[in-house]
Amino acid sequence: MLCGMNARRNLEWFLTFVEKDIGQLRAGDWLNLVEDAWLMVSGLPLDRGGATEPLLVPEDDAQQLTRENLTAAQEFVREWLTAWARQNTRRKEAGSREPVTARLLFRQPLKGAIHSVSFFADDSGTASISVEADDVRDALLFALGATWAGMDACRLLACPTCARLFLVEHGRQVFCSFKCKNKDVQDRYRATHRDKESARGRSHYEKKVKEKLGPSVRIAKRPRVVKQAKPRQKEK
Repeated sequence: MLCGMNARRNLEWFLTFVEKDIGQLRAGDWLNLVEDAWLMVSGLPLDRGGATEPLLVPEDDAQQLTRENLTAAQEFVREWLTAWARQNTRRKEAGSREPVTARLLFRQPLKGAIHSVSFFADDSGTASISVEADDVRDALLFALGATWAGMDACRLLACPTCARLFLVEHGRQVFCSFKCKNKDVQDRYRATHRDKESARGRSHYEKKVKEKLGPSVRIAKRPRVVKQAKPRQKEK
């Protein structure tokens, strides 16, 4: 199986790939994933240059692109990307105070043999690299490593609201979307204005009850229950 490299396209594909529930994909979605996976590891454009005819995946490669193999590869890719996103988050929080040092994030032995490595360049100046490997996970591993070497990997973060992995568009971006950013703002506001929010909710509730039962009805207050926060476990 060949594996090609186009940094941004490949990384965007990997980020989409790790979010898929492979075991629950419908037949059509599964076929699309197999085709995209084969195109990605073959170094071919996912849009196939606008071609519309059915894609014929070579039989030898199709036998490797099983749900079991792709699920195993997905778990490995997710673990790698998450480890890197966490390191980027730590560096972002530390700012310039933390020196730049090389850390081993992940090490994975190959399952099969790598037979050859090829380098390509088209007329537009776009370069690519491919490897011929026995195992689909090894091909994806090579693609991910080649992608990493060709990009500013500091752009990968994990959203603090939904934990989704995403690429930042600018240096100050922290959340994957405005929805997650607004949710974080609302949660922070409610945490610091809990009593005010509680009083407003109480006033709204009393108004609704009196409209329904009459202005003279008495509404008892329930005792407030304070939940104890669970201690946060340290990341291993």
